Amino acid sequence: MRRDFHVYSLQEVKNLLEFADFRERAIILLLESSGMRAAGLLGLQIRDFQVLQNNIAKLTVYARSNDFYYTFCTPEAYRHDVSPL
Repeated sequence: MRRDFHVYSLQEVKNLLEFADFRERAIILLLESSGMRAAGLLGLQIRDFQVLQNNIAKLTVYARSNDFYYTFCTPEAYRHDVSPL
């Protein structure tokens, strides 16, 4: 089965961020910078974030399952998503 998908341009992401509230910005930045699937976002907990040097965050997606995987997010996304907590 073939699925069509759209890769957002930098300008499209900027437009989304311009009109997003805090929660929406966090979701957009995290998904955009980490490349994780939207479904992976649902089970994330603070303990699934590990800060590496230079504020790069390592995320364990699906951490409580056998299908877990690691991904990373940019310092900008980390500062917006996790550091305020």
